[in-house]
Amino acid sequence: PAVEAAAIVARVEAELGAPIAERFAEFDAEPLAAASLAQVHGARLADGRAVAVKVQVPGIDEVVRADVAALSILAGALGDLVPGDLGAIAAELGRALTGELDYVAEGAAGAEVAPTLAGTALFVPAVIASHSTPRVLTTDRVDGRRLTEALDAADRAERTRILRALCDGIARQIFRGGVVHADPHPGNFLCTADGRIAVLDWGCVLRLTPAERGGYARLMLALAAGDGATAE
Repeated sequence: PAVEAAAIVARVEAELGAPIAERFAEFDAEPLAAASLAQVHGARLADGRAVAVKVQVPGIDEVVRADVAALSILAGALGDLVPGDLGAIAAELGRALTGELDYVAEGAAGAEVAPTLAGTALFVPAVIASHSTPRVLTTDRVDGRRLTEALDAADRAERTRILRALCDGIARQIFRGGVVHADPHPGNFLCTADGRIAVLDWGCVLRLTPAERGGYARLMLALAAGDGATAE
């Protein structure tokens, strides 16, 4: 459920160091989206620019730290009883969740990938640095349909175009840039009326070394050639 507007406004004001009316010409009390770590509100800057303001849920950082600590303890206790490396899984979840709480890093990751997607249908909404902090992230607002809604409403040709664009964008991230969006659920893609696709939420990314990118390339070539032995 969404956090009440008063708590969100208080967090934004504390993070930006000024009353919300001084930083935004408009700020919608009702969120555009709400999740466990953050919620997003529509707003408008003094120059009329429409923006989306992602606000970290107050107190969620303490909850995450406690959950990660509990998970580490549980992994240590059950390590010999459950198949798999629970310690590695717990460490990776802890790293990923902690990283998702840093909105400066999230904005930087999106900006880093944006040039890789240039020339494709995919794009990253621009960050407004003057209105962003580690707990508040303000970006250009994108009006569009969620991916599943767009696919359901599209004809076969349009569905093919959208899916090709997604495959192209992901391939470019893996093989060219080496920084990959690692939370690609349908809610993180918005399809606009002019045929573009916004990629949202860069809090979780995968960084590949040149050697790893080469490995993925060899795997794809082996799969395309039906070479199971090489793929394995």
